[in-house]
Amino acid sequence: MPDPQTPIDESLRALDDVVRAGKARHVGCSNFHAWQVARALGRSEVLGTARFDSVQPRYSLLFREFERELFPLCAEEGVGVIPFNPIAGGMLSGKHRPGPPPEGSRFTLGSSARLYQERYWNDRMLATVEQLKPLAAEAGMELVTLAVAWVLANPVISSAIIGASRPEQLAPTLKAVDAALAPDLKARLDE
Repeated sequence: MPDPQTPIDESLRALDDVVRAGKARHVGCSNFHAWQVARALGRSEVLGTARFDSVQPRYSLLFREFERELFPLCAEEGVGVIPFNPIAGGMLSGKHRPGPPPEGSRFTLGSSARLYQERYWNDRMLATVEQLKPLAAEAGMELVTLAVAWVLANPVISSAIIGASRPEQLAPTLKAVDAALAPDLKARLDE
């Protein structure tokens, strides 16, 4: 993650030391904005250090802000994109309803519960999920599968970081690897 207290040159030199020592082949960053990645790539070039070969942004049908600047930069510079949160913290499971978040969920447990509530637990997100459910049904797949398949259908995406709190939650997520989205469905989801 960006560290405002540490100059990017210092971070890049430290990461370069790790690569030169053989402890890592490649380095990447998480939660950087496009301008920060561009600056880091430029500084790596000037310094002759290892550069960011991958970025790890948050990306899903419910959060797409990186499509405008970060993704084109990564495509141009050959930087891999490995997004996290492709099912929006479980919001794209389709199981949540308006009202307070269910107890025992990602939205109420642990130190990140408030963050997840701020990101996703609002009327707009819940309404968007409701609009996506019929598209998943029409495609003959679970909403989770559709959501991850949509992320993977973006040509700039190298891979997606998935997660599950229970083993049975992995099956619909993993089906996304083989789920091909029809062009008209992809276009509707993009809208």
